[in-house]
Formats: sequence, C-alpha cells, structure tokens
Amino acid sequence: MMCYTARVMTTTLANPDVEFAPKIDGSLEAPKSARLASLDVFRGITIAAMVLVNQQPDPKYWPLEHADAYTWAGWTPTDLIFPFFLFIVGVATPFSMAKRLASGATRKELLGHVWTRALALFTLGQLLQGIPYIRLATIPSDHAWIFAVRIAAWVFCCLGVVLILVPWKSIKFTAILTGSFLILFYVFAIVMNVVIHKTQGLSGDFTWGNGLLSPTTFRIPGVLQRIGICYGIAATIGLFVGWRTIIVAAIAFMAIYSALMLKAPFPGHKTGSITKEDNLARHIDEWLLIREGRWNHAYYYPDNEGALSTLPAIASVLIGILVGFWLRTTRPLAERCSGLLVFGLFVLLTGLALDRWLLPINKDMWTPSFTVFTAGMAMLCLGALFYCIDVLEKRRWFLPFKIYGMNAIAAFVLSGMLVRITIVVKTKMTVDGGKPLSLWSAYQHVITDAVKHIPHIGTPENASLIFALSYVVVILLVMEVMYAGRIFVKV
Repeated sequence: MMCYTARVMTTTLANPDVEFAPKIDGSLEAPKSARLASLDVFRGITIAAMVLVNQQPDPKYWPLEHADAYTWAGWTPTDLIFPFFLFIVGVATPFSMAKRLASGATRKELLGHVWTRALALFTLGQLLQGIPYIRLATIPSDHAWIFAVRIAAWVFCCLGVVLILVPWKSIKFTAILTGSFLILFYVFAIVMNVVIHKTQGLSGDFTWGNGLLSPTTFRIPGVLQRIGICYGIAATIGLFVGWRTIIVAAIAFMAIYSALMLKAPFPGHKTGSITKEDNLARHIDEWLLIREGRWNHAYYYPDNEGALSTLPAIASVLIGILVGFWLRTTRPLAERCSGLLVFGLFVLLTGLALDRWLLPINKDMWTPSFTVFTAGMAMLCLGALFYCIDVLEKRRWFLPFKIYGMNAIAAFVLSGMLVRITIVVKTKMTVDGGKPLSLWSAYQHVITDAVKHIPHIGTPENASLIFALSYVVVILLVMEVMYAGRIFVKV
C-alpha cells in the first residue's frame, strides 16, 4: 500500500513533545501529533546501511562484513543492521496502534490490519526474490515460446510488487490481492517445474534464469519475510497485553529457543552442539528447505533467516514495542531520553552476560545473547539520536537520513529491483575482450576503475566502498524526489 500523506513503512509515529494520556502500562491511548523525528532518522540510517552492505562488492573492510566471514561467533557493525530494523518496527507499533484506535478502529480490525501488513511484507519479499536476473542463455530458434515464459515471470513479479505498494482503501481488498499474488507465485513455480521437465531436449548449458524461473532453487526465507512474520506475531501480542506480559513473552521465546538448541535431539545432530556445521537451527533449516538432488530453498548457512531462529527474532520486535511504550509516556523529554540510555546499557550488559553464560552472540543462529545485545545497542543509538534531534532539536544535520527513513520500504524495494534490472540489461562495454558487461557490471567497473587511479585512495577496499556509497547516493536522489513530492510508501 502506498500512502501520499506523511507516513512511513513502519507506521505513523508520535511526536514526543505532545501530551499523551498519562499511561505507562502499555495501553494504547492515542497520541495527538505526527512523528517521532529521531526514529525516522534511526530508520533512515539503518536502511541506508543495509543498502550499503548489500550492494558492496569484495573486497570489503571488516566492519562492512558479517562476523561469519572471519569467525563463527561474535559480531561486526554489519550484524547490527537487521536486528536494528526489527527493533524499529517494534518501537513504531504502539504509536501506530494508538492512532488507529483513536480513529475508531476496533482491536479486531487492528488485528486484521496487522496480519494484512505481515502478509504484504512476506509476499513482497518473495516477489523480489522471484525476479529473474542472472545472464540467460540464448533461446533456441525452435523454442521461441521460452522468451514469453521469461517475460511472464518478470511481469508477474514486478506487477505484484507495484500493486502491493498501491494505497488501496479497503484493507480486505488488500489482503485478498496480496494473498492471491502469493498463491499465484507458488502456482507459477509449480507450473515452471513442469515446463522444465518437458524441455529436457535443450542443451546442457541452457539456463532458464534464476528466481521464479528456477523453482527448485529460489530462496524462500528473506529479510522482508522475517520482518513480516516477526511483526505479525509481536504486534498481535502487543495489541492485547501490557508491558509486563510482553517482557514475559520475549523471555519465553528466547528461553524456548535456548532449550531447544541445547537439549532437543535431532537425527544426525549431537545434542547441545552449536558449531557452524552442527547446530539444531541449521539441521531444521536443512530438513525444511533442502532435499539433495531435488530442491534447495536456503542460503549459504544454509540460511541466516531460517525457521527456528525466528523465535528469538520475535523477541527483538517485542523489546522494541516496550521501548515504544516508554516513549509514549508523558514524562519530560530529557527523562525519557536518560531512561532509554540507562535501560539500553543494562540490556546491552545483559546480552554480554548471556554471551558468556548461555549461548554466544551469533547472528546466523540469532541467539538470545545476540537478540538482547543488539537490542541494547539499538536503545543506546536511538537514545543518542533522541537527545540530539528531539531534545536539542538539531534536526537539519540528519535530513538525508530522515529522507531515507520516511521512505524506508521504497528505498529497500528500489535498491533490490534496480540491481536486478541493471544486471539483466547488457551494454557494449567489454573487459579484456570478454563478453559484453551488464549495466550493473559496467557501472561497477567505471566507478572502481576511476577510484583505483586516485593516489593514496585507490585501494581495492576503497574502490569497493566508494562504489557502494555511490549506489546509496543514487537511491537517496530518488528518495529526495519522492520527499519533495510528498510521496511516502507504506506497507
């Protein structure tokens, strides 16, 4: 759904300067004003960082790599990005629910909105991953219909993304539309699988393409998929209970996960093992997503957004909801800020304690120590921004990130689609007499080759970083046009 008013991906937020109903128990009396500026900026920093690390080629500086590039346990700044985003979704939730309740919505209607949004996020993630983008083999002259199949996959995925982002007034229609596209996505995949079996006469080097054109290998989990699932469950809990029960729920999700990881038996798994090669989360993902010689719907871990690790990821959103409750109180700005910083330090230290005494900090397994530690880091970062932006009112310094943050879903979707489109489009540029480069490779070659000739700067790492930063700027320019036109995309 797209909204042409000042709204954002993770819902409309309240300005902390206004007076709320004097509740600190998590009840959802409505705020009376527009936005929490520091949260917009925090979201913008997070999504810009996500675009940066996702589009940066090798070699990279270590802060821009995930920890598993060097060691199994531990963390890098890059590992903070995704849990920060889940935390931000949680913080925004109480503000959004309060506003909708004030507009006359019932809790039943809110529940429908929550799960429609969760379904839309999951479906968007699948459609984006379904867009074919690898270089395709030449179509044999007697199989010209294959071109139509490739075009159909492209049109279906791109059309689905656009229609889900349209601001339909009826939430019921939105749910039906989104659910239909998700069902048709899997129907298309099944039909493609049948078609592939009927075209065994094609040459061995023929490639249909990836994504939806490769139904046995496209990845089912993903960033938007996990956000959708975690938001749906956490927001449902936050809709019906107060802050004490939310704390219990967050602890319960992490405790259940820890008990399973350390105690649950599984075929071929040594109970209690948490190595990269042998841990319960990995074995469950392999069991669900991988069948040797038949299909592989996972990632390299096999998947860092897998099934079992979703449990503690839900706790990341729940902790954000608790922070949202705190920021909705009528306490003075400085008190809310100092409380957030103090709580953040306590939560961070708790995460470090869990790292030592329970399970190590690890993003791929999304351990409870990782959940709590990253939540503490997010609280400290948001607290610092809250002080600068909402207490001191130093807002102009952060305008680029505000622009990113007010169109976070648009930035994420555009960055993913732009990469896929530019990989498919070929240019006349070649390197060392090789095949023509895609538009994406040509752009990367021009930027990195230019940087390499700059004295004292032209290292491979700097070339890679400057290329990724240029991509962040390209997305920012589009977001600035949308910001100037008051166009804000919302799911």
